[in-house]
Amino acid sequence: MQLKKNPKADLAKQSGLFFAIGFAAISGFTLWGFEAKTYNEGNPNYYIDDKIVVCEEPDPIIELPTPEMPQQAPPPQLVQEIEVVHGTDPVDEVPIGSTDPSDPTPPALPESIPVVEDAAEALGSSYKGKKCGTFGEISFLSFNGNKIITTSGGGALVCKTQEHKEKAVFLSTQARDNAPHYQHSQIGYNYRMSNVIAGVVRGQLPYLDEHIARKREIYQRYKEGFKDLPIMMNPYDEKNSEPNFWLSCLLIEENAMSPLVRGENEYLYQSQKGKTNPQEIMEMLAAINAESRPIWKPMHLQPIYRMNAFVTRQGNGRGRTNAYIDEGEIMDIGADIFQRGLCLPSDNKMTEEEQDRVIEVVKRGFVSF
Repeated sequence: MQLKKNPKADLAKQSGLFFAIGFAAISGFTLWGFEAKTYNEGNPNYYIDDKIVVCEEPDPIIELPTPEMPQQAPPPQLVQEIEVVHGTDPVDEVPIGSTDPSDPTPPALPESIPVVEDAAEALGSSYKGKKCGTFGEISFLSFNGNKIITTSGGGALVCKTQEHKEKAVFLSTQARDNAPHYQHSQIGYNYRMSNVIAGVVRGQLPYLDEHIARKREIYQRYKEGFKDLPIMMNPYDEKNSEPNFWLSCLLIEENAMSPLVRGENEYLYQSQKGKTNPQEIMEMLAAINAESRPIWKPMHLQPIYRMNAFVTRQGNGRGRTNAYIDEGEIMDIGADIFQRGLCLPSDNKMTEEEQDRVIEVVKRGFVSF
C-alpha cells in the first residue's frame, strides 16, 4: 500500500518559522550566559584615604581592610580665608598658609602653585595700578557679544611665558604633531580664532578707553537717577580699583522687595504698594523694548548640580536640618543677589534719552498705586 502525505501536515512548509524560533532561543540563552550577574544583599561601603577611593560591596571576594581614621584631623597646610564684602568696603589680599594656632606667621603662597586668572569681563580694568589679565601665569579674556570688546564670541589667552603660548597654540590647532601627515600624540581641538575675527578685535582695541569712558557715564547716570530709590548699584573699591563698567546692575533693598518666587522656567510675583522686584521691572522694560535680565544664577542653584554639595560657613549647604540645635540660617549671598538683582541696559550706543526712559520705568516700579 502506498503512503500519501497530507499536504496540511507537511512541516517543511514551516521550516522558516521553526528556524527563527530556534535561533532566537539559542541567542537568548547565549546572551543570558554572558550577561548573568549575582548580587549580594546590603548597601555598599565607601572608604576614602589620602590616595585612593575604594567602593567595597558587602561580602566581597577579596576583603579590603577599612583604613584607620585619625582621632583628630591635622590642620590644613594651605587655606585661603575670605570675607563677604558689602557696599564699597575695600577688598585686599588675605594671607594664605597654615591654620595651626602655634604658627602666628603663616607661610607665603608657594611659588609652585600657579595662578590662573579669569578676567573674562575685566578687559581694561585694573587693581592697584595693575591691569586685570596680568595677575595670573595664564589669564583669560572674553570677546562674547555683551563684552566691552566683542567679536560676538571667542576670547583670548594671555600667557607670561613662550612655553605656555606654544603649548596653547599647539592644543588649539588640533594638537597636530610636526609631521607631513596628520599625526596626533595628544588630544587637541580646533579652537583657534580665525584671522578675520582677530582683525575685528584689533580694530576695536584702539577704542577701548573710549568705550570704558562711555560705560562709566552710563553707570554714573544710573547711579544719579536712582539716588532717591531703595536701590544700590553694583559697588566697587573706588580707592584701589578702576573697573571697565561694562555692565550696570542694580540691587533692590530687602525692605523694598515685593514677593517673588522663581522656578526653573517660570516665576510668580505679587505687586505691592511702593515696592517692586526684578521680574516686575523686567516686564516693564520689555514693554518699551528695552532688554534686561536677572543677575547670574549661582552654580549651586543650577539644576545640573542640584545633587552636589556646596560649602557654607556651617559646612555643607545641602539638606541641612537640626531639630535640637539652632545653627542659624545659612547665608547664601549668591542666591540673595540673584533674587534681588537686575542687569540694566548698558550698551555704549545707548543715547541719554533712551537711558532716561529706562530710569523712569524703574522709578515707576516704586510709585504707590
